[in-house]
Amino acid sequence: MKLAKKLTLIFLAVGVIPPLAVGLFSLYQASHQITEQTFNQLQAVRGVKKAQVESFFAERQADIEVLSKVVSVLYDRLGGATEVQKTLSAPSSDGGENHGYFQEYIHAYDYYDLFLISPQGDIFYTVAEEADLNTNLVSGPYRDSGLGNLFKQVRESRGFAMEDFAPYSPSNDEPAAFIAQPIIKNNQLVMIVALQLSIDKINGFMQIREGMGKTGESYLIGP
Repeated sequence: MKLAKKLTLIFLAVGVIPPLAVGLFSLYQASHQITEQTFNQLQAVRGVKKAQVESFFAERQADIEVLSKVVSVLYDRLGGATEVQKTLSAPSSDGGENHGYFQEYIHAYDYYDLFLISPQGDIFYTVAEEADLNTNLVSGPYRDSGLGNLFKQVRESRGFAMEDFAPYSPSNDEPAAFIAQPIIKNNQLVMIVALQLSIDKINGFMQIREGMGKTGESYLIGP
């Protein structure tokens, strides 16, 4: 190859390769920065959603703790779980008044249903009066449901417990989660109060898409 051609190729290489290398490096840096920025944004969204979910369930626990105190007072005033059951099922002024209070409670705090359950697993009161009313969570058709699992947890632990969202047959197989709190008298379990949560409120804040662009969506994934 003639010297002139060699020099031309060398000059071309010197003139083209460095800018090309700089361009490729800049492209890599920009791509890396975009990826890092995207992950940082996702982590920020995750942090916000996590705080919202934790706050939601902390509020639900506070709700049922207050509710259980109200039911405990009702238990003491009426003289036992059997009398509570009779009063709530009777068309008397007391029964109507207490039933009305429970109806207003679940409406005000956005719950789907409220349950009073005996230590033996009998669901003797619900606000919604669906198919689970007067069934038994130990031997009845809903013993393996979310509510049935929750009842067993609370009866064993004697403390607050929660059961994750799953289809619930008495509510048309809609996703339902449950929380429950025991009522203890003289170191004896006398009743369990449970609340059925609708998925609507969680859907409400999960579907807020700020910070996720036009196509971003957020999901809650169970264990």
